[in-house]
Amino acid sequence: GGQQADEADAGVIMALAMNVTIHPVKRKREDALVSTFESLSEASPSRVYRHGDLVSVGDAIQVGDQGSFLRGHGTRVTEDNAALRATVCGTVERVNRLVTVRPVRQQYQAEVGDVVVGTVCEIGGKRWKVSLKGGRAGQHAGAEGVLHLSAVNLPGNAQRRRTWEDELNMRNVFAEGDAVCCEVQQLHSDGTVALHARSAKYGKLLSGHLVCVPSFLVKRQKQNFLEVEFGESSAVRVVLGYNGLVWVCHPGGLPLQKQGAGDIDSEDDDASEGGEGEDGGHGGGVDSSSLYNLSLVRNVVSALGRLMLPLTQETISQGVGLARELGVEPGAVAHGDFLDRLVEQEAMRRVAVE
Repeated sequence: GGQQADEADAGVIMALAMNVTIHPVKRKREDALVSTFESLSEASPSRVYRHGDLVSVGDAIQVGDQGSFLRGHGTRVTEDNAALRATVCGTVERVNRLVTVRPVRQQYQAEVGDVVVGTVCEIGGKRWKVSLKGGRAGQHAGAEGVLHLSAVNLPGNAQRRRTWEDELNMRNVFAEGDAVCCEVQQLHSDGTVALHARSAKYGKLLSGHLVCVPSFLVKRQKQNFLEVEFGESSAVRVVLGYNGLVWVCHPGGLPLQKQGAGDIDSEDDDASEGGEGEDGGHGGGVDSSSLYNLSLVRNVVSALGRLMLPLTQETISQGVGLARELGVEPGAVAHGDFLDRLVEQEAMRRVAVE
């Protein structure tokens, strides 16, 4: 104990000799956050919010009797225990006695059954590491999923145990930098996300663009494999990953055309049209009009992400329809005039729904 005190005194003496002021940074930051929360609580309106309401920092949440609730994430009880208030901007959720506030903007949290899009960043040990965030492969540490060799279909759909030869040929299935579509199979206690690609609709993605948007814009929906029609003989496929990565491609860029219709969900029954043959999956035979349509859809998806608008079949199709109606070129989709019209259209759609 005496040695530690001497070391502390020596540190203070050295700081004084160097004319350096020591500040308890962490403590000051905590005090500043508490004071900010208290000031917002005092300035917040008298309205009390309930389950499903959108709240801001400091808003009071209705919980009933003090003993009838459990404080969850995004909430804080005032010092006088007078009210439960939100500490983040989000939606109030209540499950039995537990009251939480789900933030409007938050990092993607994987759930079993989620459809995700990612890029292969590492191969080894009978598994692929898949980056689940945007950017170059391996750029974001900690945002990875693991796709085991046993969790993918072998070439030719061979049903057998994986051998050392299969491990040596893993790059023939997925190589570094390849875009893949998978499903979350399991969440381990250490935070590792186990993926699988056994279904016919999962696998390598080709002939397209990868667009990164905030993950909260991809809402829970029945269909993640969308199709934007451009007449009877032309279409663009869109794969919405719940992790915020969106793949926009020619129909031949999805791994569906090589499978039978029996293994594919009803939403993907006619995905094989226009994608047959070896060249179809690698972009062979894609004409200039198809590339034009693909660029238009890609830029509309990017514009919706910039405007923080949800990505659904309806919003994407309406955005593409608006661009075609106004004669906007793909390169001009990101300009302010079209973005203003896109916001107006979304506002009108929401008013019509209400």
